[in-house]
Amino acid sequence: MQAKMQFEFIVIGGGTADLSPVAAKQSASDQLAGRVLSGSSAANCGAWIRAPPIDYDHWAGRVGNSRWAYNELLPFFHHTESHYDPNGDAEQHSCQGPMHTTSGRSYPLRESVHEAFLQAGFRDIPDLNAGEALHSGKVFDLSGVKVLVGVAVARVIAKDDEVATGIELIDGRQIHSNHEVIISCGAHKTPQLLILSGIRPKEELEKYGIRQMVESPAVGKNHFDHLALHQAWKLKHPERGLALGSPAFNDPAYMLGYPVEWIATDAVPSHVIEQALTEFGGTQSDVNPKSHPNDLLSCAHLALLIAYAPLNLSPDYNVPLDGSHVSSGALLYKPTSRGRITISSADPNAEPVVNPHYYSTLADKQMLRAGVRKIGRIMETAAAQGMIEEETTSKGTLSLPSAASDGDIDARSEGTPRYSIILQAQRRWERTSGFGSGRGA
Repeated sequence: MQAKMQFEFIVIGGGTADLSPVAAKQSASDQLAGRVLSGSSAANCGAWIRAPPIDYDHWAGRVGNSRWAYNELLPFFHHTESHYDPNGDAEQHSCQGPMHTTSGRSYPLRESVHEAFLQAGFRDIPDLNAGEALHSGKVFDLSGVKVLVGVAVARVIAKDDEVATGIELIDGRQIHSNHEVIISCGAHKTPQLLILSGIRPKEELEKYGIRQMVESPAVGKNHFDHLALHQAWKLKHPERGLALGSPAFNDPAYMLGYPVEWIATDAVPSHVIEQALTEFGGTQSDVNPKSHPNDLLSCAHLALLIAYAPLNLSPDYNVPLDGSHVSSGALLYKPTSRGRITISSADPNAEPVVNPHYYSTLADKQMLRAGVRKIGRIMETAAAQGMIEEETTSKGTLSLPSAASDGDIDARSEGTPRYSIILQAQRRWERTSGFGSGRGA
């Protein structure tokens, strides 16, 4: 007979958000990891960056609770972080928390890229409340935490269908909690687990033989993600060891994080967003952004970056990782497109069905178009022209300068790795489920 597994807290998921705060505060937590500890940050990146104060203040206003405001949360930021600069702004930072941020890497193209951003009209913000990219697996000592890997959760156990008290694994074992069960297994797996546990409308659950525990139609809705468009740029002097893949790009510090030094945020003019929201319609969003227009009219819409490697390119690119190329990225900070996540089976091992509806609102298109054009302006500056020869595109694809048309940008956006892979599944979903895309722009 197996011994009963009992812990103070159970955390389902092994991503950055799971490992960081819980493992630091609890000595008897249980971490049920997914495919890799620290989640996608293990293969992608993670950065210690606070949102702008206006975002927190908007959240406080929307929920009617001032505790979400930036100044109310600032003491918790202090408790959490150990800032890399002991002489930094003491009002904004603390050096006493468990999350240690780092800084100090300097790449060969650092000053050239910085100057290109300045020449394109950006201004310096010395403190973005962030350090360099940090792999979450190195943040905390997990010696006091029981970590289970290679296991999957079948369902959440609840007392009287109201309070979660534990979980059941797919092999039938049960793990119980004295305090809380925290479900944090990613944007796709979290709603899948909730549905498998019976948290969804009854008629949808009955199709898969799942007993309803809680009536909650919102589970699986309102899914969104930041679509990004990446471009490759050929360097004029790759022999100087300027990018990843070159034998001369060999400083050990270069390998300590994502090969990026500068991130710029940008906003689309308010009248462009207002027009896009006025034309908003269709079924592509479960939350109409017109209901909270200030969220879009008073914030940064884009993140722009240049990476010292050809990263996140479409599969049809023929760009070698030999130090001959850098890449740029324009990322949506405030996507308005909304998708849905559901299941096709009661089997916990089956993948969830994801219909993200990327790039399905006019607002998203206007924001990403503006970002791509701003990247074009950056690459057209004298500083950037001293670094690069030209944009390298995939076969049959046009380059995207600052004067690129809407149609050319949209065509490239719908060919991004994330979009193109999901688009096929989305179209299959629409044929079989009757949930139309509502693509009106």
